Amino acid sequence: MGRKFLIPAVSPDERRACNAIAARQGYPQALVELQKEPEYLNDLLDQYAGLRQRVEELWTKKISGSDLLATERIAREIGELRIELGGANPSKLKKIVVDRIIVSWLQASLADLADAGEDPTEKTKWIEEVRDRSSRRFLRACRILAQIQKLLGPNIQLNIAEKQINVFAAGDQKSEGGNSQHDPEKQ
Repeated sequence: MGRKFLIPAVSPDERRACNAIAARQGYPQALVELQKEPEYLNDLLDQYAGLRQRVEELWTKKISGSDLLATERIAREIGELRIELGGANPSKLKKIVVDRIIVSWLQASLADLADAGEDPTEKTKWIEEVRDRSSRRFLRACRILAQIQKLLGPNIQLNIAEKQINVFAAGDQKSEGGNSQHDPEKQ
């Protein structure tokens, strides 16, 4: 006769927490169990760092090491860049390009730091190549952002005396409800 094991009763919260830990460790059945409770899974995923954030954290860690002040400074610079480049309410496409610019900037910065600290050896040539490639990726992402901004142009909506005027820099846009349109290029 086989042994019987007593499995302690666990609360639903404890079960969820165990499934979350198991899912992070690669157990597929744990994820299946979490998917049975979509609200809990959504809350859990909202707390979990997104891909963009994880990539930024890894590159920041490579640059700053264990220096928490450098990590904080880089995080602030990233935040400033994101606002400056993306604006107040960026489109999804613009967010992706800004994220690419930030990651490329971090890569180029790391390559610059590595190049500045190396002795003139064979490794220096490799570091210079890495720096040049990361700089090209950074500049390419900046050009793409500039193109997007040029294509989208400033979309301005004015309400004057109960008459709505939409100003679009990149050609006429059809507006709803018979609102008038204005293209400054055609004046």
